Amino acid sequence: MLVLAIHGAVANGAAWLGVERALGGEMEVDAPDLPGHGMRRGERFELALVIAELTRRAAAHAAREPLVLAGDSLGGYLALAVAARLATPPAGVLAGGCTYALRGFGGAAARLTLVADALAKLDGEAAAARFFAGVLRREAGAEIGEAVVARGLNVAMRGVTLRALLGHDTLADVAAIVSPVAFINGSRDVPIVWQAQRFAGVAPRGRAIVVPGVGHGVALLRPQAFAATLRSF
Repeated sequence: MLVLAIHGAVANGAAWLGVERALGGEMEVDAPDLPGHGMRRGERFELALVIAELTRRAAAHAAREPLVLAGDSLGGYLALAVAARLATPPAGVLAGGCTYALRGFGGAAARLTLVADALAKLDGEAAAARFFAGVLRREAGAEIGEAVVARGLNVAMRGVTLRALLGHDTLADVAAIVSPVAFINGSRDVPIVWQAQRFAGVAPRGRAIVVPGVGHGVALLRPQAFAATLRSF
């Protein structure tokens, strides 16, 4: 079984090293960099094109062996979008940090994040990147944090990807997925964790998992818990 693992905004494919190690070789992990991130920093991020690219990649994997789609934060939204569009349903979908509907009131509230990002840019992107790198090393551990930093951070992508997702109907994606779907969130990741049961209820075969004592980014912060759920597929 193979896992197509999709990282969150700002980071890159190295963010999955902890999960890959926790799996101990039981499942192969394909963790590409998204456009605008890591080694693809110079490429433009366009949501429709990114979904199409990942869907082709997933289809190629699924044609050869059972596939699980996994994503965290931005990657969670993308994993759900890909699963809804695959001709061959995956064995399962594990989506973290993405049970927040970015439409209507949710989209309006999310725009406050864009305002905060704009204010942060007054300090300069380099300062923002240093801050993010420090948090990453502290929360994910020095080794994995350093691997993600070395591959390249792009703090500007937080606003770019959020704008791209605003108005995207993720709940429609969820409703179209016939495969088992697990939504995994940290207990401190509010208001995302508050909507998890809503998303699980929309999925034909959905369930919600809460990891206690952790915030946003379970794949980075609790890779063992993320890997254990992957094994359940």
